[in-house]
Amino acid sequence: MRICQVVAIALVASTSLAASAETPVINSASVVRTDGLWDFTATISHKDKGWEDYVTAWRVLDPSGREVGVRELHIPHDGGGTRTRALSGVSLNDDITFVEIEVRHSMLGWGGDRHRLQVR
Repeated sequence: MRICQVVAIALVASTSLAASAETPVINSASVVRTDGLWDFTATISHKDKGWEDYVTAWRVLDPSGREVGVRELHIPHDGGGTRTRALSGVSLNDDITFVEIEVRHSMLGWGGDRHRLQVR
């Protein structure tokens, strides 16, 4: 088999795996200001299926789309369902009135629906 055929087969296989992955859902998110910094909590639903198919992180984006904080999720939540995790001590510029929460999936990367939170 020629190398270009092998590469093509690998690309098709990885694309079909990603296409079968379930997109994580942000059920809810909240924010509280403490001593000038911001503490976020997010609840995410996803049917994790082990190390190859799980939610790996969520992040906070400012209105320009710049990442201002990230909460890594280091292990799969086997059996799926929901999980709630916190991220504390995020600094936001005084002119920011809202942020968005975005999820990263092991196969799909960053994306899906963003959850918008008013901070002021």
